[in-house]
Amino acid sequence: MLILHSIPLKKQQYSKAVDIWSLGCTIAELVTGKVLFPGQNYIQQIKLIIDTMGKPADMAFVTNPNAKKYLESLNNDPTVFHSSRTFAEYDFI
Repeated sequence: MLILHSIPLKKQQYSKAVDIWSLGCTIAELVTGKVLFPGQNYIQQIKLIIDTMGKPADMAFVTNPNAKKYLESLNNDPTVFHSSRTFAEYDFI
């Protein structure tokens, strides 16, 4: 099962949005019986998520300089997620 922690991207802040994201992924995995983002580590999981959904429009929440550089290096063409709204426009809480 996917357990995504915000620690690699954010030094100390943790929000309810991460809990909601994790819950949604867990429910989807229970329903489908498949792992959504089968990375071997958190870096591979983040890459799979970005490949699927695209990069956030605003990466100000990423405080780790190495993480920000890595995210900026990734492709921004989502393969599955299709919406007219950007990631930042979703209000999960």
